[in-house]
Amino acid sequence: MTVAIDGPAGSGKSTVARLLAARLGGALLDTGAMYRAVAWAALARGVALDDLEAVHALADQVCLDVTDGVTVVDGTDVSDAIRTAEVDEAVSIVAANRGVRQVLVARQRRWVAEHDVAVVEGRDIGTVVLPHADLKVYLTASVDERARRRSQQRSQPTDAAAVAEVAAALARRDARDSARRHSPLLRPEDVAADAVVVDSTDLAPVQIVELVLARWQGTRASTGGSAAPAGESEKEGESERERKTEREVEREVERETERETEREREREREREATMSDDERGEQRGGASGRVAPVQGPGWRREAR
Repeated sequence: MTVAIDGPAGSGKSTVARLLAARLGGALLDTGAMYRAVAWAALARGVALDDLEAVHALADQVCLDVTDGVTVVDGTDVSDAIRTAEVDEAVSIVAANRGVRQVLVARQRRWVAEHDVAVVEGRDIGTVVLPHADLKVYLTASVDERARRRSQQRSQPTDAAAVAEVAAALARRDARDSARRHSPLLRPEDVAADAVVVDSTDLAPVQIVELVLARWQGTRASTGGSAAPAGESEKEGESERERKTEREVEREVERETERETEREREREREREATMSDDERGEQRGGASGRVAPVQGPGWRREAR
């Protein structure tokens, strides 16, 4: 079974993809991390992003591994390094490179072929990478909500001014990605006709998963298809993965969120350890005017 999840940054792709993979007992591929990894490698090695052939060659040569939320480039864990503002700006340029897309799409399809149940998230999965996916999902959300989530996921300030700045950056990226010649970011009305389109603005991740599965199964039933996920027999339906309750899935997300929070605290401790006394004093002095980010209902780090 193959599941394609598309949508702009901050729409909830990563969290929903993780939940769906857990529900279906499948493997998860974050294609956005692949493009970010190539962008990071180009920046780290001084490769000009507008040198199409050089970036294409880099994408073809670099050793990438994207597994369980960890991104490794040529043996180096870059999971945090690819989530910076610098990479945010660079990834749109890299993703518009036709040669890079050809290399990474081929890798993505090979990965899918190696898994019985594959959940793949990105921006052109249901239309380009897996046009014949069993289930296609397109998530969207208001730009303000997407900006708020992105700020929370990166432990950044969530006051109105800070969120507005993130929203402006997301809008710029949407415009670039929508205008690119190869595999542009689609609008909800332009997605594959058989995709389940969900506005996630006011929904929690688990609600989205339930809504997606309900709509998809209803569509399959009305068209004469099986209401159960493709490839699952009655015996498989009785397996442990199908007996998971919503609360169990929520607990999985909560545990992952706790681990991410602890990693962020560790990074903060490491930053403080390298600060001078003056810098620590400045940080304490400015802390009272900073609005602490508040965790949303299960939202985690977004991939793209």
